[in-house]
Amino acid sequence: MASNIHAEGGQAAVVLGDLSTAIGAQQVADEAVKAFGGIDILINNAGLIGYYETWDDVNDENWAAMYDGVVLVIVRLVNALKSHMETLSWGRIINIASAQSLQ
Repeated sequence: MASNIHAEGGQAAVVLGDLSTAIGAQQVADEAVKAFGGIDILINNAGLIGYYETWDDVNDENWAAMYDGVVLVIVRLVNALKSHMETLSWGRIINIASAQSLQ
């Protein structure tokens, strides 16, 4: 994808990291800031897929994993970038959830 954006004259960078920890999220944020010289828009579009028929199909470990993979990754990235956005005096954070969260 990044190569396609570059081919069209755009700017793109791929930053990989572990969002399951605050340290990992901070590393991702730092690399993104470094790649672009700043970040003023954060789009969170992450989620876990789990197919459960009934309430009885989901145990506490499933709930914890879903919460971590959908909510806490957002919290970690916002915390990692909010002070940077504040120094810019501008920023936007967009959170996208899947329709599965309605289930």
